[in-house]
Amino acid sequence: MIHSLGAAHAEEVHASLGELILPDAGPAVTLQFYTVSALLQIYGPLSFGIWHDSQLGGICMNLPLLSREGAFVFLFGIRPDLRSQGIGTKLFEESSSRLKDKGYQEICLRVLRLNGPAISFWQKMGFIEKDAPDLEKAGQFAEAYMELGL
Repeated sequence: MIHSLGAAHAEEVHASLGELILPDAGPAVTLQFYTVSALLQIYGPLSFGIWHDSQLGGICMNLPLLSREGAFVFLFGIRPDLRSQGIGTKLFEESSSRLKDKGYQEICLRVLRLNGPAISFWQKMGFIEKDAPDLEKAGQFAEAYMELGL
C-alpha cells in the first residue's frame, strides 16, 4: 500500500531511516526527528511511503524545485529485506505518477557515484545523468545528478 506521508508519520519514518537509507549512504547521514517532522509537515503531499506487512517498507521524500516545475528526490530508500522484489519500482512509479498529476514536469536527484546499485536503479526508472556545475566532480563521495521528464 502506498500513501502520502505527513507529520503523523514522522516518528515511523525517523525510526526507519537508518534501515532504509544508511546502509548504502556511504558516510553517516543523520536527520534529526524535528527535521523529518518539519519536512513531512511542509512537503508531505509530495512524499510517499509504501507499507509491507503493516510496516513501513520504503519512502520517497520529494521537495519542490523553486526555479522550475520540478521535484527533487530528497530521500529514497527501501528496507534491505524488501529490495530486488519490485517494491522500489512500484513506489517510484506511483510517486512520479502522483507528482505528474499535481503538475510537476520533471524529477531530479543526486546519488553518490560509489552507489552503483542506486545509479542502475535510477537509470532503469528512466533517469539520465546531466551536468550540474555545483556538484563535486572528484573524490570518494562525488555525486551524479540525474533528471527524468514526466
